[in-house]
Amino acid sequence: MAEIFGTDIFEAAKDKLLALMTTLITNMAADDPAIGYAYDYHNIVDISFNAVSLQLDSASQLDDSTQTVSATGVGAIYDMEFSIRIHIDHIDGKYDSVKVARLMNSVSNKLHKNKDLGTGFRIQYTADYKFNEEFDLSDTLGGEFLVMVRKFANHAQE
Repeated sequence: MAEIFGTDIFEAAKDKLLALMTTLITNMAADDPAIGYAYDYHNIVDISFNAVSLQLDSASQLDDSTQTVSATGVGAIYDMEFSIRIHIDHIDGKYDSVKVARLMNSVSNKLHKNKDLGTGFRIQYTADYKFNEEFDLSDTLGGEFLVMVRKFANHAQE
């Protein structure tokens, strides 16, 4: 089935990343520290710790030179940048840099070991690791980094 234009591609990418984070919770169950919760947005009012959240920050379609045209449709490439946040405590709590580093490393390793997300989605890279962050949207402390997801889509011609 051909892809359609719009937010479906972006929602699918977010769902695939969230599914990876959910499997990470199971994989880390016996570890200390461990990720215990995964959220698909950063604006969390009633958050539980240790948590990971993700949110689409930007999306773009690569320029026309990367498009292909065939009898089945137009092939296009989409790049989607998500921010991944690790939350370890409330903003007035204790910041533990080692804990944040270990959790961020676990999440990053999970992403790198599962670059092929299936159905044309692929993790291109992770970047911009930041520690000792205060997140106003959730009133939490932790760390953050970016992950770029690329989608190869085929749009049916009308």
